[in-house]
Amino acid sequence: MAASACSPPIRRAPSTGLRSTGLRLAGLRRLVPGFTGPPLRRGGTLPAVRAADELYRLMSDLSTGWFRWLRNTATAGERDSLTRWRVLRILFTADEAVTMRRLAGELGVAPRTVTDLIDVMARDGLVVRQPHPRDRRSTVLSLTEAGQHRYLAVTYSHLKSTAAAFSVLTPTELAEFTRLARLVLAAMNDAGAPGDRGTRAAASDR
Repeated sequence: MAASACSPPIRRAPSTGLRSTGLRLAGLRRLVPGFTGPPLRRGGTLPAVRAADELYRLMSDLSTGWFRWLRNTATAGERDSLTRWRVLRILFTADEAVTMRRLAGELGVAPRTVTDLIDVMARDGLVVRQPHPRDRRSTVLSLTEAGQHRYLAVTYSHLKSTAAAFSVLTPTELAEFTRLARLVLAAMNDAGAPGDRGTRAAASDR
């Protein structure tokens, strides 16, 4: 039924601007333990939260767009998944034996996930398993000649694509971007997460 002309207008709650979460900031202190901030006006928004939401969406778009860019600018022989490339890189640059447990720790994944991944890469002729010279319970991983060529080809493609993507920045802007990115990454690595610490601890017991 249509509203009559004399009906009072429907009053809607003020929007916080956080469309992705729908959070009312008036309840933010209850949702985030230890949250402190400037006093909130009724129905108002908190600039710091709006900024965090914008950064979250920006980083999500940047991450998705970045991997799409790498994939779309690579030729068929240079294209591979990020996880497989990381395995190739770890094995190519390692200065000591890489076991399955160590590889799992480097990748931050469960050992079973690494087993499945190495099975596929071994079938593709990129990786070989060998008995550990001092620990019969462990397996040492190494790259085949085809694996080395694949790593170099994919890495070269990544470098070309990276240079092209960041060519819109001046040398000064690029240096500042790099500095800030390292600053944020270092802060996240220092803070860590319970799951990360558990994986690293398991990896060190190899």
